[in-house]
Amino acid sequence: MGCRQTSKPLRDMRTTAPSVFLSTEALSIENVSPDPLIDILATENKRWMNSKETSPSYPPIYYLAYRVQDRDTVSIVAEDGTLHSKDTHQARTLDTEVRVGQPSFDNRHPLHKDSLRFLDSIPKTDRIAQTSDPSAIAHHVWLATDRRYREALQQWQRVQTNQALAETSNNNVADFTLREPVFFIEAQKDTTFDHNIWMTRLKTCSLRSKKHVATRATCSLEVITTTKFFVNSENSKIQTSSRRALLTISVGVKTPDGTPLTRTNTFFAEHPSQLPKPQAINTAIDTLHQQLNMLHDAPIAAPYSGPVILQGRAAAVFLHEVFGHRIEGHRQKNESSGQTFSAKIGQKIMPDWLTIRDDPTLTTINRMFLSGHYRYDDEGVAASSVTLVNHGILKQFLMSRTPIPQHQTSNGHGRHSLGLPVVSRQGVLYAVATQTVPDKQLKKLLLEQVLKQKKTYGMLVTDIKGGITQTTRFDSQSFKVNPSLVYQIYPDGREVLVRGIDLEGTPLIALGSIIAAGQNTEVFNGVCGAESGWVPVSAASPSLLLNQIEITRDSQTSFVQTPSSSINNNDL
Repeated sequence: MGCRQTSKPLRDMRTTAPSVFLSTEALSIENVSPDPLIDILATENKRWMNSKETSPSYPPIYYLAYRVQDRDTVSIVAEDGTLHSKDTHQARTLDTEVRVGQPSFDNRHPLHKDSLRFLDSIPKTDRIAQTSDPSAIAHHVWLATDRRYREALQQWQRVQTNQALAETSNNNVADFTLREPVFFIEAQKDTTFDHNIWMTRLKTCSLRSKKHVATRATCSLEVITTTKFFVNSENSKIQTSSRRALLTISVGVKTPDGTPLTRTNTFFAEHPSQLPKPQAINTAIDTLHQQLNMLHDAPIAAPYSGPVILQGRAAAVFLHEVFGHRIEGHRQKNESSGQTFSAKIGQKIMPDWLTIRDDPTLTTINRMFLSGHYRYDDEGVAASSVTLVNHGILKQFLMSRTPIPQHQTSNGHGRHSLGLPVVSRQGVLYAVATQTVPDKQLKKLLLEQVLKQKKTYGMLVTDIKGGITQTTRFDSQSFKVNPSLVYQIYPDGREVLVRGIDLEGTPLIALGSIIAAGQNTEVFNGVCGAESGWVPVSAASPSLLLNQIEITRDSQTSFVQTPSSSINNNDL
């Protein structure tokens, strides 16, 4: 592709870091008593660890952890001015982790690349009684533990056989690390809010949303209150509670060539009362319609390779996909992983003015709520701020309690969906640039690259839907980012909105193409899916200028080219 790689900042860049407001919520645990469930779980855990019921022919349990999740979900959906649905759901789910063998080699030992561990991708959870009756809960927990112990023995036989048949040994790094016990009790969040107010507000929202060119309009509210209980054989007892409110406004239409178009705006908050008020919702709706109207008449972009500005949220998703997944620690140990950065600790992989951290202890960045925030990970380890890249130099990986050759201890990033194995995952990934330029100057630098590379135009991505990445050796190890608002920027000042494209590439080339950063940091909230399931994440970044990236047509757009038109970018 002839990409030009550089990590040197362009001229006229500021030498001081922009101000980014970071907030960590204060911990308050005074006068909070643990839920009786904690003691029930601890009693059953201790009984199993001292049990004679485990088979004498096989290794005993050396580590046992219970994770119970109480989830209260309220979902209200309005479409076209009417109430579509209102659902409430409560569930108590148990996840049981059983490890047999010893920390250096146990039933969770990674299999060699020629063996598939497909059974581990099937979630294994149990529903337990939503009651305070200790005997009922203990009965359910006993049944679940017995089931998981038998599965652990089957895993143990499988990894021993796999290890014996392997031509080379991968037993030089331990499978697990033991830790000191932790005790933390947090008050359970209140689940109440005024449903009637929000039903009225959502009906009004969806009625206003269905106007102009839109043929479908939906406004929805989802409030999820989750209390997690963690008890393990190390005598850790942890009770945490979180609440997340999500307001979604979505409008859609089909283009003349049959392509479905959707513009969506989502708002995250800790409580529904902190979500936008009606006037702000109306403004958001009007903006969505303005964007949808322009996209309806926008031309389909041709494939392209050249300079691109990724505005804040788009840059955040780019870093999450291109860098974040490849820095998760377990991938450095998995033989099927591409291990892009495994041998690059201490090496320069980005511009020296760029630092990247992952800090789940943060609750807000620039007063924006972070859905990726948590206090303790799913292995009972306190969340911590991890500097992954310091002034362009790779420093460390995100770690769970599964050690890798480069790092032996967890830094609080073991995460999963209940029933799936815990692996290291991102929480709140954010980039800080110590040399920045204003947005107008960033466009000027973009056009300088356009002229230098003899391109007709450059590209500006102002909003993003999400992205995917491949990290295994059996795939291309590429990434794809899905923009929703993209402009062609011409040297004569024209800015033309286009549609129907994806951004694609490979990580080392893409990261090496970063040459400048803007001043304003933006936040992307979402959920991320990987081998340990779906977890809430956040990413934050200033705008980034890349001197080379490839743009391809997306999978939904037809190949009918429509006439081009010129519009102004009004900071959408």
